[in-house]
Amino acid sequence: MHQNKLFWLAKFDANVKRDKNAEKALIETGWKVIVEWGCETQKRY
Repeated sequence: MHQNKLFWLAKFDANVKRDKNAEKALIETGWKVIVEWGCETQKRY
């Protein structure tokens, strides 16, 4: 088990909340939001 498990869980949770708030703010001002993960855009060999 990772020593910093609680740290990383809290950090991930905060990042998810931040991203949702940012997306909501953009939508409320008329933007269309597309979430694109870098790993989904790379070439696969």
